[in-house]
Amino acid sequence: MLKLDEELEAFDRTLAEIKRVLASLTPQDLNQKSIAWVFAILKRSQDMIYTADASIKVGHYVSGCLLIRGLIENAAILNGFERHCRQKLDCTETNVYVDEIAMKFILSSRANTSREQAVNILTHLDKYAKETNPSIRASEHPSIRETYDHLSNWCHPNFEGTFNPFVEIIDGQMRPNDKPSVLDTVSISSCLPISIASVRIESVKAIAATLPSDIRQKIEAGYSNPQA
Repeated sequence: MLKLDEELEAFDRTLAEIKRVLASLTPQDLNQKSIAWVFAILKRSQDMIYTADASIKVGHYVSGCLLIRGLIENAAILNGFERHCRQKLDCTETNVYVDEIAMKFILSSRANTSREQAVNILTHLDKYAKETNPSIRASEHPSIRETYDHLSNWCHPNFEGTFNPFVEIIDGQMRPNDKPSVLDTVSISSCLPISIASVRIESVKAIAATLPSDIRQKIEAGYSNPQA
């Protein structure tokens, strides 16, 4: 079982290290834009992590689910970036394409005025879900896509996200229910450390993918997967 406190500590360490690296780069470094983009995703994630944790602690589970689901989307987009880098770099063994790939992700948007049209996040999510991470995809944990779909049921105004948690039926009479079931609260709370670990791991992999192969292999060998 992933522990929230440990994952929060590991995430903050990773963010601090990437912040330090970004501060040392210059425009001459080919991966400056890539690392800046990854840093921005992590800062966005940090906001979401601590707000989700606070929401869950006070019983605001819908907002917690929305934020945790967003964290999984952050992990999926980082995975998509890494995948694009690998497709180019593994073929050429050069960083010529890193700047081009970074700009596609930095400028992507659904707005009509955007230079780069964003790919639907579910496309990234489905490809991400197919990849195996032994720690997160272990038998005692649901898959990333299963976790995402579970959270989505809470986020949408359907039975699972509306009537089921907030109304109870006693002897045929419908009554307000201010607190979701223990089973629901436990399952939602367990999704947070999984999503934090996902973002952390994918951020390191995304940065490693922009580096020369020898340095990349050392970094990938050194990052720590969460232990169940």
